[in-house]
Amino acid sequence: VSTQSTGGAGVRYYNYYGEGNMEVDLEDLQYHIHNDTFEIVYLYKTPLTEFQWTNLVFYHVYVILYTSTREGGFWWSLEKREDALLLQVSRDIDDVKDKREGVPRVSPRNSWYWEPQYIKRDSCWVKFEDLYRFVMRDEELVNVKYNFAAENCKGFAKIIFDKIANRKRWHYII
Repeated sequence: VSTQSTGGAGVRYYNYYGEGNMEVDLEDLQYHIHNDTFEIVYLYKTPLTEFQWTNLVFYHVYVILYTSTREGGFWWSLEKREDALLLQVSRDIDDVKDKREGVPRVSPRNSWYWEPQYIKRDSCWVKFEDLYRFVMRDEELVNVKYNFAAENCKGFAKIIFDKIANRKRWHYII
Protein backbone atom coordinates (compact mmCIF):
# COMPACT_ATOMS: atom_id res chain seq x y z
CA VAL A 1 0.00 0.00 0.00
CA SER A 2 1.29 3.42 -0.81
CA THR A 3 -0.04 6.92 -0.94
CA GLN A 4 1.27 9.87 -2.88
CA SER A 5 0.33 13.51 -3.12
CA THR A 6 0.98 15.08 -6.48
CA GLY A 7 1.63 18.41 -4.81
CA GLY A 8 0.06 21.62 -6.03
CA ALA A 9 -2.36 19.86 -8.38
CA GLY A 10 -4.61 18.88 -5.50
CA VAL A 11 -4.64 15.14 -6.27
CA ARG A 12 -3.80 12.25 -3.92
CA TYR A 13 -3.06 8.72 -5.14
CA TYR A 14 -3.54 5.57 -3.04
CA ASN A 15 -2.39 2.18 -4.33
CA TYR A 16 -3.70 -0.95 -2.52
CA TYR A 17 -1.65 -3.47 -4.48
CA GLY A 18 1.53 -1.40 -4.81
CA GLU A 19 5.10 -2.08 -3.86
CA GLY A 20 5.06 0.46 -1.04
CA ASN A 21 7.74 2.34 -2.95
CA MET A 22 6.46 5.73 -4.14
CA GLU A 23 8.76 5.91 -7.15
CA VAL A 24 7.73 2.45 -8.38
CA ASP A 25 4.05 3.09 -7.69
CA LEU A 26 4.08 6.43 -9.54
CA GLU A 27 5.76 4.75 -12.51
CA ASP A 28 2.99 2.16 -12.37
CA LEU A 29 0.37 4.93 -12.34
CA GLN A 30 2.01 6.56 -15.38
CA TYR A 31 1.92 3.21 -17.17
CA HIS A 32 -1.82 2.85 -16.46
CA ILE A 33 -2.55 6.43 -17.55
CA HIS A 34 -0.89 5.83 -20.93
CA ASN A 35 -2.12 2.26 -21.57
CA ASP A 36 -5.46 1.56 -19.88
CA THR A 37 -9.00 2.04 -21.17
CA PHE A 38 -11.94 2.23 -18.78
CA GLU A 39 -14.81 -0.12 -19.64
CA ILE A 40 -17.36 0.34 -16.84
CA VAL A 41 -18.25 3.34 -14.68
CA TYR A 42 -20.21 3.22 -11.40
CA LEU A 43 -21.48 5.74 -8.88
CA TYR A 44 -21.63 4.87 -5.17
CA LYS A 45 -22.65 6.85 -2.11
CA THR A 46 -21.94 6.82 1.62
CA PRO A 47 -23.26 8.95 4.51
CA LEU A 48 -21.52 12.26 5.17
CA THR A 49 -21.24 11.56 8.90
CA GLU A 50 -21.57 8.61 11.21
CA PHE A 51 -24.62 10.21 12.83
CA GLN A 52 -26.86 10.07 9.74
CA TRP A 53 -29.91 7.82 9.75
CA THR A 54 -30.87 8.58 6.14
CA ASN A 55 -28.96 9.46 3.01
CA LEU A 56 -31.88 10.69 0.97
CA VAL A 57 -30.43 14.20 0.46
CA PHE A 58 -27.05 14.40 2.21
CA TYR A 59 -24.40 11.90 1.13
CA HIS A 60 -20.91 11.56 -0.34
CA VAL A 61 -20.66 10.32 -3.94
CA TYR A 62 -17.67 8.79 -5.69
CA VAL A 63 -16.90 7.26 -9.06
CA ILE A 64 -15.62 3.70 -9.53
CA LEU A 65 -14.06 2.64 -12.82
CA TYR A 66 -12.97 -0.75 -14.15
CA THR A 67 -10.22 -1.45 -16.63
CA SER A 68 -9.12 -4.79 -18.03
CA THR A 69 -5.46 -5.17 -19.01
CA ARG A 70 -3.10 -7.96 -20.01
CA GLU A 71 -2.06 -8.02 -16.33
CA GLY A 72 -5.66 -8.52 -15.21
CA GLY A 73 -8.45 -6.22 -14.04
CA PHE A 74 -8.03 -3.04 -12.02
CA TRP A 75 -10.60 -1.10 -10.02
CA TRP A 76 -10.21 2.65 -9.58
CA SER A 77 -12.08 5.19 -7.50
CA LEU A 78 -12.05 8.92 -8.14
CA GLU A 79 -13.66 11.41 -5.80
CA LYS A 80 -13.68 15.00 -4.68
CA ARG A 81 -12.71 15.45 -1.04
CA GLU A 82 -12.62 18.69 0.95
CA ASP A 83 -8.87 19.15 0.38
CA ALA A 84 -8.02 17.23 -2.82
CA LEU A 85 -9.13 14.85 -5.49
CA LEU A 86 -8.49 11.25 -4.45
CA LEU A 87 -7.55 8.50 -6.93
CA GLN A 88 -7.32 4.93 -5.61
CA VAL A 89 -6.47 1.66 -7.37
CA SER A 90 -6.76 -2.02 -6.45
CA ARG A 91 -7.26 -5.41 -8.02
CA ASP A 92 -10.22 -5.87 -5.62
CA ILE A 93 -13.33 -3.67 -6.00
CA ASP A 94 -13.98 -3.85 -2.25
CA ASP A 95 -10.80 -1.90 -1.53
CA VAL A 96 -11.87 1.15 -3.55
CA LYS A 97 -15.61 0.77 -2.86
CA ASP A 98 -15.44 0.19 0.89
CA LYS A 99 -12.28 2.12 1.89
CA ARG A 100 -10.85 5.60 1.57
CA GLU A 101 -7.05 5.63 1.83
CA GLY A 102 -7.12 2.31 3.68
CA VAL A 103 -9.77 3.32 6.22
CA PRO A 104 -13.37 2.06 6.04
CA ARG A 105 -15.63 4.60 4.34
CA VAL A 106 -18.39 3.83 6.81
CA SER A 107 -17.60 4.22 10.51
CA PRO A 108 -17.68 1.00 12.55
CA ARG A 109 -20.20 2.84 14.75
CA ASN A 110 -22.84 2.69 12.05
CA SER A 111 -21.62 -0.09 9.76
CA TRP A 112 -24.41 -2.33 11.05
CA TYR A 113 -26.89 -0.29 9.00
CA TRP A 114 -24.69 1.51 6.46
CA GLU A 115 -22.57 0.28 3.62
CA PRO A 116 -21.58 1.97 0.36
CA GLN A 117 -24.70 2.07 -1.79
CA TYR A 118 -24.80 1.56 -5.53
CA ILE A 119 -26.40 4.44 -7.45
CA LYS A 120 -25.82 3.84 -11.15
CA ARG A 121 -23.67 1.97 -13.68
CA ASP A 122 -22.95 2.24 -17.38
CA SER A 123 -20.51 0.96 -19.92
CA CYS A 124 -17.85 3.32 -21.16
CA TRP A 125 -14.89 3.18 -23.47
CA VAL A 126 -12.57 6.00 -22.53
CA LYS A 127 -8.81 5.99 -22.38
CA PHE A 128 -7.39 6.71 -18.93
CA GLU A 129 -5.15 9.32 -20.55
CA ASP A 130 -8.17 11.19 -21.95
CA LEU A 131 -9.94 11.24 -18.57
CA TYR A 132 -6.72 12.33 -16.87
CA ARG A 133 -6.28 15.21 -19.33
CA PHE A 134 -9.93 16.24 -18.93
CA VAL A 135 -9.65 16.38 -15.12
CA MET A 136 -6.17 17.93 -14.94
CA ARG A 137 -6.87 20.63 -17.53
CA ASP A 138 -10.13 21.79 -16.00
CA GLU A 139 -9.24 24.37 -13.35
CA GLU A 140 -12.52 23.89 -11.51
CA LEU A 141 -12.11 20.12 -11.31
CA VAL A 142 -8.48 19.85 -10.24
CA ASN A 143 -8.14 22.96 -8.06
CA VAL A 144 -10.52 21.71 -5.45
CA LYS A 145 -12.64 24.52 -4.08
CA TYR A 146 -15.00 22.52 -1.96
CA ASN A 147 -18.31 24.16 -1.16
CA PHE A 148 -20.94 22.08 0.64
CA ALA A 149 -23.84 23.49 -1.38
CA ALA A 150 -22.40 24.09 -4.84
CA GLU A 151 -18.93 22.68 -5.58
CA ASN A 152 -19.11 19.31 -3.90
CA CYS A 153 -18.59 15.61 -4.50
CA LYS A 154 -21.98 15.23 -6.20
CA GLY A 155 -21.22 17.86 -8.82
CA PHE A 156 -17.77 16.38 -9.47
CA ALA A 157 -19.14 12.81 -9.76
CA LYS A 158 -21.89 14.00 -12.14
CA ILE A 159 -19.37 15.71 -14.42
CA ILE A 160 -17.17 12.61 -14.58
CA PHE A 161 -20.05 10.10 -14.96
CA ASP A 162 -21.86 12.15 -17.61
CA LYS A 163 -18.61 12.74 -19.52
CA ILE A 164 -17.68 9.06 -19.91
CA ALA A 165 -20.89 6.99 -19.58
CA ASN A 166 -22.08 5.63 -22.93
CA ARG A 167 -25.85 5.90 -22.47
CA LYS A 168 -26.86 7.14 -19.04
CA ARG A 169 -26.74 10.47 -17.21
CA TRP A 170 -27.00 11.10 -13.47
CA HIS A 171 -29.45 13.59 -12.00
CA TYR A 172 -29.48 14.44 -8.32
CA ILE A 173 -31.11 16.86 -5.92
CA ILE A 174 -28.75 19.37 -4.28
